[in-house]
Amino acid sequence: MSTREKVLRARKALANGGGKIAYFENRGLSKETITQAFLGYEPEVYFPEKNGIGYKGPALLYPCIGGGRVLAIHYKSLERDEKRKRRQKWGGYADDLPRRGHGKRPAAPAKIVPFGLETLEGLEPGSLVVLCCGEEDALSLRQVGFTALSQPGAGLLEPVYAAELAGFEVVVFYDAGEEAQASEDAIKLRLAGAAEVRVVEWPPDAPHGADINARLVENG
Repeated sequence: MSTREKVLRARKALANGGGKIAYFENRGLSKETITQAFLGYEPEVYFPEKNGIGYKGPALLYPCIGGGRVLAIHYKSLERDEKRKRRQKWGGYADDLPRRGHGKRPAAPAKIVPFGLETLEGLEPGSLVVLCCGEEDALSLRQVGFTALSQPGAGLLEPVYAAELAGFEVVVFYDAGEEAQASEDAIKLRLAGAAEVRVVEWPPDAPHGADINARLVENG
């Protein structure tokens, strides 16, 4: 089965998956937004672990799309681990990915593809783009009229993908408590040729981990 077919099957399963779509709807995302982003669901995905036999269970699929094709798939377990975190892994890479020699180390591949690269296609130079940390954050911003991409983790922006934002005005808007990592990624964006880069600072009383999606659900 091709990656495209896998994404389409998972997208259909999400709509018919016994209420699994409620995960996204409870986070304020409309069915139109969910469908357009090709979000999906698989009842059984294996997540390897450094120690132990790994975990197998239901997962949500977040396709990273660009140039009219699926570049990679970001998987997140639907169920949380003992630390209340969702397991994550990557797969479904396009044939020419991950890009060798562009990762954190000189010879390492760039494995972390931003979610939402397709929204940059046809965008005028100098346009405002928001880079956040989490797919639901990016989708929430799209619903209120912004062009938004996301990283699956703060500080994980790889230079080869920072270059995709060259020429744009970029606002880095990560979760509360991640300002240091946001500043690190802002430097990568400046070096990659972004027209302007600004980092959003949360108010001092914002709880650690506060994010865009939750705030927009509270007050659109």
